[in-house]
Amino acid sequence: LLLLTVRLFDEAPEVKGYFVGARVIGQGEHEIKMYWSASERQLTLNAQPIRRLADYFGAVRAVVFCIADGVLPSNDGRGYVVRKLIRRCAYMNPSKDPKPFLYKIVSSVADAMREPYPEILERRDNIAQIIKAEEEKYIKNILEGGNERLTEEIAQHKKKEEQNATKLEFPAQTVADLFMTYGIPIEYTLGELKIVHTSTNSSLAFEIVKSEQDKTRNSSKFVMVGNIFVEGSVALKNSKFVGYDLDTCEAKVIQIIKDGKEVNEAQVGENINVVLDKTPFYGESGGQVGDRGVIAGKGTDLKLVVTDTKKQDGSIVHLGHVLGKNIKVDTLVVASVDIENRLAIKRAHTATHILQSVLRKALGPYVQQAGSLVEPDSFRFDFTHFKDISQEEMDAVQELLNDYVLRNDKLIAQQMPKSEAQKTGAIALFGEKYEDMVRIVSIGDYSKEFCGGTHLDYTGKIGLILITSESSVGSSLRRIEALTGKLAYQEVFSKLGALDEISKILKVGSSDIFSALEMKQARLKALEKAKTKRDAEDLEEQLKKTIEKKKVVGGIIFVEEYLEDRDPSLLRNTIDFLKRAFPENGVFVVSSVFDNNAYFACGVTPDLVKRGISADELIKKALPLVGGSGGGRKDFAQGGTKEIDKIDLVAKEVEKLVEEIL
Repeated sequence: LLLLTVRLFDEAPEVKGYFVGARVIGQGEHEIKMYWSASERQLTLNAQPIRRLADYFGAVRAVVFCIADGVLPSNDGRGYVVRKLIRRCAYMNPSKDPKPFLYKIVSSVADAMREPYPEILERRDNIAQIIKAEEEKYIKNILEGGNERLTEEIAQHKKKEEQNATKLEFPAQTVADLFMTYGIPIEYTLGELKIVHTSTNSSLAFEIVKSEQDKTRNSSKFVMVGNIFVEGSVALKNSKFVGYDLDTCEAKVIQIIKDGKEVNEAQVGENINVVLDKTPFYGESGGQVGDRGVIAGKGTDLKLVVTDTKKQDGSIVHLGHVLGKNIKVDTLVVASVDIENRLAIKRAHTATHILQSVLRKALGPYVQQAGSLVEPDSFRFDFTHFKDISQEEMDAVQELLNDYVLRNDKLIAQQMPKSEAQKTGAIALFGEKYEDMVRIVSIGDYSKEFCGGTHLDYTGKIGLILITSESSVGSSLRRIEALTGKLAYQEVFSKLGALDEISKILKVGSSDIFSALEMKQARLKALEKAKTKRDAEDLEEQLKKTIEKKKVVGGIIFVEEYLEDRDPSLLRNTIDFLKRAFPENGVFVVSSVFDNNAYFACGVTPDLVKRGISADELIKKALPLVGGSGGGRKDFAQGGTKEIDKIDLVAKEVEKLVEEIL
């Protein structure tokens, strides 16, 4: 407790020298007095939040282990639990100027757990950075805004009490809203209300929150299966998957669902969901999309075109369109998977396994898969990584991926008890539900994962893995998107074709394209520079004539200028020129129409700014007249509008406003 207290206040300005001790005084809500040697001063702290923070030390430890297992803070699922734990802990910082501090505890957790969990020690800095980033985001986006709103609500409540000259109870609904909107714990709000001697119905606040949560959970009597809703009373029947070994098989229709309800028969032309007693169709799960294909009546004209397949617990649901003949429960059928589509999915799925192995080798063993989407010959792969990835690192990943493809390693799939599989070192996706018997997919000597998806038998059949993008998709979470097989080849050929076209346009060989482009770019810059110089000279000549046409409005110099078809960037230069011409007692308005938009700039000399004339206010009041907006400083402001036919109104309005101010 004392160690944690010192860490919490290690940046307090009054703390100097060495911490020498503490003692608890008082009854009930104790105080902790802490002593430092250098100044012989003491810091008195309320013990309640400190004790609460010590209770949350266990929560921080849980966060550390979750992140180590690949669960990052997010807005849903297990990631939301991690985010919520961090936020609850962050709220225990009593500082009026909160700063991240939870990340400092990570080293203590890692040190304490170094023997049974050495991997925590290895990832200590990475985990600390993830927690710190989440704290910073919370403090900036939510905590500060939430506290500001809470302060406003309390101030408004106090104002009502003054107006009514009586004590009022703080609304329980507001307490609940602060939690549901800003994430402010109800206990925290109660503590703030206690400080200002204000009461509220805390029980009612908790009830309101619980009621809203129950409404969300019970908002529908339907559950989602695939892309349709099924009434909660409908229990999907179990089916057996035989698709690891077969692309087609005979089966029997055991369940038909239409419009969310279970039926015995579906008509031609209807969209339905069908469950078979056994099927070669892979139901969407683990990030892999479902198979497509055909379910045909055995010896009849029945044909169900399967557009997608979903998996729900032990059931595999085929989404399809009925053709040829009505379909009934107990109908005997032949289920056939679209083989080309499945092969394309297999290529992409096998590539994700290779990618995870390559990322762990190229970036570090702490890389964890955080999600994926596997489609025919394309995939995206989300993974944990706490910093940007350099181009050199991405080049290395791209090269290593296809090195593994060229090795043409054999894939081996084995069924074994989960307890035995865990001992092999196979990687499991955290949070994924695995049955007692699991499937392990191994590739060469570099990849071994829990996986129920479909795969190739040799990596060489992938053909090519082409990374198309790499980006950040969240705090310490990155995403790679890539193509495989036919789509990868099409992309490469498309880019080669584009290079050929560029080569023809530049009239150089493909190896000389970059040098030719550099030469053209240098020439273009020189031409632009020369044009800018000419424009500036022309503008200066134009402005000399403008100066002669100056107006005197209420004793000040007012200059209006229109620049025909000039780049908006010249407006500022024009204002600067006019200020040099009239360093005192001047207000200037410059406008231009460029690319079907009207642009404006307003300048005011320093002496008039002191007299209360503001370019910012002039622009903000004048531009709404022409459907525009803008703003800036007191001496310079700018804005624009699409209503170019009203451009003359702005200068007239500014002139009028200046007269009114004077």
